[in-house]
Amino acid sequence: MIRVRPFAPFTVCEPVERYFDENRAWQGAPSIARTKGGRLFVGFMSGGIYEPDPRNCMLLICSEDGGESWSKPILAIETDREKRIRRFEIELWLDPKGALWLFWSQVPYPAGLSLPTYEQKIDMENDSEYHQLEAETEYWAAVCEDPDAEELVFGEPRFLYAASGRNKPFVTETGRWLFGSYISSPRDYYQFHYSDDEGKTFKPTIPAHFRGEGRAYDEPGFYRMADGTLAVILRTTPHM
Repeated sequence: MIRVRPFAPFTVCEPVERYFDENRAWQGAPSIARTKGGRLFVGFMSGGIYEPDPRNCMLLICSEDGGESWSKPILAIETDREKRIRRFEIELWLDPKGALWLFWSQVPYPAGLSLPTYEQKIDMENDSEYHQLEAETEYWAAVCEDPDAEELVFGEPRFLYAASGRNKPFVTETGRWLFGSYISSPRDYYQFHYSDDEGKTFKPTIPAHFRGEGRAYDEPGFYRMADGTLAVILRTTPHM
């Protein structure tokens, strides 16, 4: 059975039964990656009864048979209740050398906001306080160099840059890694990031303003067109 070597500050799930299928009320925002050896990983959000909720978590599961069956969660990334840091938006990516990158965004909760226990109910009609994250979001990652191993060993989680991210990075023909980042506070522009040294360091691009109507979930991605032009894809509301 595949295992994850414990590493701070994250939880190795088994035997945390609240993460198991039968005990989850919902799940969403998935990401998938396939290793060179054919192992599948899926990461998604769950926890609590909806989003956003301080009890949200990000879970990692895997399949050894092409998706016919799936493991119980092998890793959970939760809110840091002691430091009051919300973590969200898991993203999985295999880099050109085959290492598995696990990305997420994180941001502190406002001072004075009470965080509910796992047993406490939240009034879903008055949840706006959990949207008011008036701080700069950070993008983080942990890397597993051998995702086909029986025991997964992730490197120390590290800060990448001040922004949020959602979709997989894009590697250009020159080897540059492009990240479809966006600024969460204030939420009025995109500022993509790139790395020319395989993720060791990152630099921001010139901010790109979105001036059209229909801005929605801020999930920019990249697409190479037939003529070689690199297009940026944004998620907007249906009327666009």
